[in-house]
Amino acid sequence: MNLLDTLLAAPLPEDALLPLRRAGQQRLRALALPGPRDEAWRYSPLRSLQARRFSAADCVAADRAAVSAALFERISAVWPRLVFVNGEFQAGFSALDRLPAGLIVIPGLRDADSASERSLAANAFVAANLALAGQGALIRVAAGAHIVEPLHVLWIDQACGADWIGHARFEVELGAWSALTLVERRWSDAEAAVDAPFANRVLDATVGQD
Repeated sequence: MNLLDTLLAAPLPEDALLPLRRAGQQRLRALALPGPRDEAWRYSPLRSLQARRFSAADCVAADRAAVSAALFERISAVWPRLVFVNGEFQAGFSALDRLPAGLIVIPGLRDADSASERSLAANAFVAANLALAGQGALIRVAAGAHIVEPLHVLWIDQACGADWIGHARFEVELGAWSALTLVERRWSDAEAAVDAPFANRVLDATVGQD
C-alpha cells in the first residue's frame, strides 16, 4: 500500500466528528495527493513520499522513564507547554496550570469543527487531517488579552521501530486586539533517528481585528 492507500484505508474515529470525517475522506479520494502539475506543489516532489508505507503510531512513551534525562530536563524548562509523544498528547509532560488571564488551552478536538468548509476546500493533506485527526487542541485568547509568555507545543519523537503516521489539528482563536506567541518545537532522542515518521498537522487560526 502506498501513502494514499494507507490514508484511505485508515478507519475513521467513531466520534461526534464522524460526518465531517466522512466528508474529508471523500474529498481525499476525489483529490488524490498533489503532484507536479499542481501549481502550489510543483517544487515539492512527493513521489518518494507517496511510495512509502506507514503504520499507526501505537508505541507511545507514556512515562518519564521512556525519555532521556537530558530531554526531560529540556521539556521541564519550558512553560506553559503542550507535549505530544509520537503524536499522542501527554498530560503528564504538559504544563497548563497557572495560565495567564485571557488564555484558554483545551487539549483534544472540538465536537464541531468550525473550519470544516475551509478544510474541504484545501488540499488532500488537509482533507486527510480532517478525516483522521485524533489529537490536537483549542487555543483561545480573549479580546484585548496580550499573552506575554509564549505558549509552547513540543513534539517528542521516540524510537518506534516503524515509520508511523499521525494527524493532529489545532484551532487558534484570537480575539480582537489580542496577542499570542506560539512556538512549536520538535525534539527527539538519538534512538528515534532511525524512524522516519510523517506528521500531517493542521493549524487553523481565526484572527480578530488588530
